[in-house]
Amino acid sequence: MAERLTTGNIVDVLSEVEHPEIASSLLKLGMLKDINYDESTAEVSLVLSLPTLGIPEAVRRILVSSIEGALSDAGAIAKIEVVEMTDGERMHFMSMAQEHWRPELR
Repeated sequence: MAERLTTGNIVDVLSEVEHPEIASSLLKLGMLKDINYDESTAEVSLVLSLPTLGIPEAVRRILVSSIEGALSDAGAIAKIEVVEMTDGERMHFMSMAQEHWRPELR
């Protein structure tokens, strides 16, 4: 019998989703927050540095698709809201991005 999903399980699943350009998980980068699970739906906020200006649509689609795929594999339906990072979140993200940028992309 499959393990019953909880918000904790969903967080575990999401902790494995890596950024395509940065060698770190979206969770560690501070790009996922407000994670909740109810019945069959996992709600999560995808936090982007500049969701309407600086993020190419292709990158946004890759991030959303990665989250949806991980949640689907766990048996959850994804409900993703894209929101903008606060200044503090952006500073953390930029520091982590610089530290963990994949060398093959430099």
